[in-house]
Amino acid sequence: MCLIINYYYYYYYNNMSVIIDDLEFKKIVTSAGIPTAELEDLEVSEDDIKNLFIGEALEEYFKWFPIIREQSSIISSGSEFVFKFPSDDIYGINDLQLKSNSGQGGKTSSVFANELSYRRVRSKGLYGIQTSQIFHLEKANRMSQISIRKGLKRQIDFQGRTLSVRSSNPGELIISWSAKSEDFGAVPFKHKTDVRDLSRAILLEYLVNVRSQISSVSENEFDTSNMETRASDLREKVETKWREFTIVTIVQ
Repeated sequence: MCLIINYYYYYYYNNMSVIIDDLEFKKIVTSAGIPTAELEDLEVSEDDIKNLFIGEALEEYFKWFPIIREQSSIISSGSEFVFKFPSDDIYGINDLQLKSNSGQGGKTSSVFANELSYRRVRSKGLYGIQTSQIFHLEKANRMSQISIRKGLKRQIDFQGRTLSVRSSNPGELIISWSAKSEDFGAVPFKHKTDVRDLSRAILLEYLVNVRSQISSVSENEFDTSNMETRASDLREKVETKWREFTIVTIVQ
């Protein structure tokens, strides 16, 4: 049987080495409602399921929920600093902060980190300070944040896998790299069900597409009319759930 599979898709995902234990693998396949005979008939091996389908689900998951790896470096003002992606599993930048050492109270280029820090300080009580003074402190804090952010320029070369940074302020640069994993065990427990469901959806979509390419009916043919609907429902459920999470990034 000749199956028509996009070459890039097959080459890319078949060169993955997905790690998943037998129990998790069986949960994905058996719960998808696919007879073992059908997989054998379509010549889909366990490695194919792991690398082509579960691998794609893992990659999609880590786009939404990356593994964060931090790297820090002291930079000076005016010069360009180039950082190579630290490892092969790094695919982008989640956040970039600059802790200024210009006497601005440890402020960074991250509005969210600064706001949290400022709220913590304020919650302890600003005894002896008038309301008007608090207002001016708040204004100065926000203006300082904007100044630092405007002075931090960054550019990502995805093909060359480098990050270029130039800052008008000296300080400690903190890079939060986004990483993915080919290990199903790297998925937190609370999200494992989602990745299982997305893996099932991708596998079912593949089987439906393959069936549409087969002109002759094999002896092991079975009804696939509900597979497309089930695959669509599983994918929509997972993606809707993930879209409900607020994802913040400062890198365009």
